[in-house]
Amino acid sequence: APSLPPGFAVRDMPSGQSELLTDFAFAPDGSYFTTGKNGRVAWVSADGATVRTLATLPVVTVQDLGLNGIAVAHDYATSKVLYLARTVMVNNRWTMRLSAVTVLGATPTSLSPERVLWDLPTGSDAHTITGIIAAPDGTLWVTMGDAADFRFVDAAALRSLDVNTGYGKLLHVLPDGRGVASNPFYDAAAPSSWRSRVYASGFRSPFRLSLDPATGAPVVGDVGWNTWEEINLVRPGANYGWPCWEGNTQTPGYRDLPGCAGKTNTAPLYTYVHGPMGTSVTGGVVYTGASYPEQYRGAYFFGDYASQRVYTLRYDAQGRLLIADGRMIVTARD
Repeated sequence: APSLPPGFAVRDMPSGQSELLTDFAFAPDGSYFTTGKNGRVAWVSADGATVRTLATLPVVTVQDLGLNGIAVAHDYATSKVLYLARTVMVNNRWTMRLSAVTVLGATPTSLSPERVLWDLPTGSDAHTITGIIAAPDGTLWVTMGDAADFRFVDAAALRSLDVNTGYGKLLHVLPDGRGVASNPFYDAAAPSSWRSRVYASGFRSPFRLSLDPATGAPVVGDVGWNTWEEINLVRPGANYGWPCWEGNTQTPGYRDLPGCAGKTNTAPLYTYVHGPMGTSVTGGVVYTGASYPEQYRGAYFFGDYASQRVYTLRYDAQGRLLIADGRMIVTARD
């Protein structure tokens, strides 16, 4: 059982997944959808009494790859649209895919054939497409890993700095995959180009994002390599430095590559060194409810997959870190 501070409780909820649960998203009626690494999309009724597999999609499950992300469209009540992020095999190549499906049935029973928004080849078994946020304005935010190898210094990671590629980016797009016109590198002559889709660059393995409830700014957890984990309050057009920088430090092994010469970075909101806090950050959310103890309301909750812990921090309206004391909120015990 987890160890909890006063004022918290753990409530088990069915997932509909027999293997690794990777993501979930709530529908307006309180029911929710879940995804499994093995490609399963499931639906759970609001009361938890009905759990149903809607589809098992083709997927590559090597290492970190799989069905990693799901989002419920802002207009789901009428459109019944879901967005999915996964790795598939296309022409004998691993490929990062963002797609849209329609939920079928008065109560969900199955999914329509998918509509592919984009495919992007990857040669790596890690750092793939991971997260999707369907914003209230109808746009989508999508995190894309660098698709580089983590076992050695891989020059492919330098693509994270190139706004003409989709690797290592935070993308901001319309429901059909075209870039949002307000994006910093938008090209009206090529709205479906990667450049038009890019909101910010220089990410390694951006795992989980949310939108700040007050400003709408994206908040992204970026999994580090050898030393640092970071959380970024993302600004439009900003470059967060990977692979030339990890956290606020130039990256040993990468910093001497010609492609890193003169490269700077945008400072993260928060970093922590590999150690007791963990080695694999999971981005979280700002808590806006009223049931948590007072001292946690308005705090940003985030986790670390390796340490199986949940932490909080606070930042102000200008994006300045206020409190980050490594406070442990939940520790999961094996």
